[in-house]
Amino acid sequence: MPPAEKNPPRWIIGEDPYRDDDEIGYLLHNRPPRFVAGWSFGPPPADSGDIVFMDDDADDAVHLFALDWLDDQPDRETFNRLMSSAVEALDRWLERNSEPLEEHRH
Repeated sequence: MPPAEKNPPRWIIGEDPYRDDDEIGYLLHNRPPRFVAGWSFGPPPADSGDIVFMDDDADDAVHLFALDWLDDQPDRETFNRLMSSAVEALDRWLERNSEPLEEHRH
């Protein structure tokens, strides 16, 4: 496991309890620059807002969309690094949540 960063990014990932499907999820980054975005595998529904980032790896294409900044929008380099970090957080969350719960209890 890599050494802990002094102020690691904090991610909150979840679903909208009022949607009937689970095709889109939500992602919150709660350290500056803070933002909220939707995410989906493949293109999101047409009414979901603009796609702002796409990671098309060998397994799945992850789309981030409808991004709302809670702080000032960062420069392009920071934005790209943050979006890549968001996809990594989603991958880790999906790996953890696709395994049986008993494996995570301590």
